Amino acid sequence: MKAAVARLSDSDAEVRQQATTTFASLAPGDRSSAVRMSAKLLADNDFRVRGAASRALALTCASAEAGDGAEGDVEDAMRLAAAQLEGRDWRARRGAAMTMRLLDATTRGRVDAEELDTTRVALDAVLPRLHHTDWSVRRKAVQAIATVAEGVSGSAHAVELLALAAEDVDEDVLQAVAAALPAAAPRKCKRAVALAAVLAGASLKSMRPASSRPEGRRFSKASRVSKVSGMTKLSKVSKVSKGSKMSKASKLSKGSKMSTGTIDTEGRQQRQQHPLEVRLQALAAIEDLASEGRSRSRTAIRAVAELLPDAEPEVSKAAERVMCTIGRGRRCAIDCLTKLLQHSDEKVRATAARAFRGAATLAMKERALKRTTPLICHHDPGVRAAASEAIAAFTASADQESLAVQAAA
Repeated sequence: MKAAVARLSDSDAEVRQQATTTFASLAPGDRSSAVRMSAKLLADNDFRVRGAASRALALTCASAEAGDGAEGDVEDAMRLAAAQLEGRDWRARRGAAMTMRLLDATTRGRVDAEELDTTRVALDAVLPRLHHTDWSVRRKAVQAIATVAEGVSGSAHAVELLALAAEDVDEDVLQAVAAALPAAAPRKCKRAVALAAVLAGASLKSMRPASSRPEGRRFSKASRVSKVSGMTKLSKVSKVSKGSKMSKASKLSKGSKMSTGTIDTEGRQQRQQHPLEVRLQALAAIEDLASEGRSRSRTAIRAVAELLPDAEPEVSKAAERVMCTIGRGRRCAIDCLTKLLQHSDEKVRATAARAFRGAATLAMKERALKRTTPLICHHDPGVRAAASEAIAAFTASADQESLAVQAAA
């Protein structure tokens, strides 16, 4: 087995391929040693060697069967792969996530699902790195969570881990969290939409009608369930390694880059507004998470509507673009934009009128007219002008859509 693992570093691709196959066939004799030996090469300077080691590690774990100690070997492999996220070589860090994804893909279903959820094991192996003192390790850990979760078409557990990472105060880490949400979340995930909305600067407390059930009760209950089922019952791979342990003082220090406040998805943001780039990335995440075929949560529309009057011009412009995308043909979008037509700021009224063109489709024309027509008689001439502009915009859009339908027929 030592001779086979040495050949994984050979310059010839065919030799490396043969060595990978040979190594995997020998691994069942001493799988634990095989896992450690192949994992050592994950930090090699040559990307070809790292690739061969990754395949050898995956094949080694794939040869395991339920009941023969497979769970421990897979956990060890995930832990060793996740450790590369803390390596000095950025190339080895980049390859760690794909190695874990390959391990998950090759071992899923080969062990007893009740005993081991390989995707969860992989995600929990990354968890300690979210508290690392180096911001670049934390950012790479966030990206690794997205990579692993994307391999299984999204994971609710991955979203909860990203919620923990969203408490970071480093701009690069927060931007990575926002960028990771669409890939990490399941196809329809209200929790991910809510997290992206808070990162964008929206207050979830104002996103639901006053008569509806309070958001706080829903999210606090989900949070309690998550803490019991996900955060307190971690496998041994999620135990914090010696290198990533942090004292209470270091967590609060500037070097640790961890926030002393929290993101509260009930609408109580307990820290300052996020940087512009983070907010723009979060809006892009909302656009993806609430796109066609994904979540139809009204939370996304209400969050974007809240950001239309934002004092930052770039955020307001991005919110208008997102509203035209996710609000198209949505009754909630019509209602939110109608309220903004009555805003005291002329620029906000103009933005809402333009957004009407994208939101009010032919099917929504009747509702849009019902909501905006009363504003023609508003006491404020600015509101009357904005309502007229909105009616003209969505009427023209609906007429064009009607003509297109007739032409297609």
